Amino acid sequence: MLSVQLEIRSCPVCLSTDREEFYSDPEYKFYVNNETFNVPLYYNHCTNCSHVYLNPVPKQSDFDEIYKKAMIGPPLKPNEKSTRGELHFSFFNELLS
Repeated sequence: MLSVQLEIRSCPVCLSTDREEFYSDPEYKFYVNNETFNVPLYYNHCTNCSHVYLNPVPKQSDFDEIYKKAMIGPPLKPNEKSTRGELHFSFFNELLS
């Protein structure tokens, strides 16, 4: 299993560092082409603007490596629709219900 390095960030909307834990799964595993990445999930709620965001996040170099291994087929074309946003929406809907 491969671990990623994480880095702390401020709220991406208002840049505040005031936050509360919203949801966490420190044992979360991400599977890509027969490789397992340990990518702990920590969602924070910004107490300044109420945005919910992932924090800490994988370092950019680790993030790039995961997605490079995960890419199957050609990248999206300029106006091609991705379903990634719909997947995140359904994840949070289940989390909040």
